Amino acid sequence: MSETNLVSLEKIKKGLPLLTVVTLLWMILYFTMQRTIRSYANRPQNQISADLARGLELGKPLEGLVPPGKVDLLKSEAVYVIIYDNEMKPLASNADLEGRIPIPPAGVFSYAREHHKNTLTWQPRRGVREAIVLNFYGGEHPGFVLVGRSLREAENLISYIGNIILKGWIVSIVLTFLVCLML
Repeated sequence: MSETNLVSLEKIKKGLPLLTVVTLLWMILYFTMQRTIRSYANRPQNQISADLARGLELGKPLEGLVPPGKVDLLKSEAVYVIIYDNEMKPLASNADLEGRIPIPPAGVFSYAREHHKNTLTWQPRRGVREAIVLNFYGGEHPGFVLVGRSLREAENLISYIGNIILKGWIVSIVLTFLVCLML
């Protein structure tokens, strides 16, 4: 190996810690962005679910609590509401998934019953990903309030910003590599 190649290899080796730090910073940026956008996808659901659960716990009737119309989970990004009884049977809903009211797995209800709330990503069928909040309510007729909406927009935004971050990381790595060679 020539002396020039050895010098370049030594410079690259010395620059590895800097390349690692640059990569870690871009990773932190990506994961922070991803978690922030994902948590904001729960924004209206948290408040709506808590308010409806509080009303039901105080004995408010079901009539008028669920918005009118149907929200097709395959196509719509609108917020929807499903109210279940204590046995996880739907009582009222404006959600529709292929002609049915969707029901999350029993474990989702168990966690909500124990902790009074469960916030999660739910995939009721392939290609349908929902940000849902499930609140348990007590009172004379206990049950659950699920409020959800599609994650489509949030996931598109995460993908778009993720691509920008990837391009920024590549440029940073190339520039860092060139700086290492010049030192």
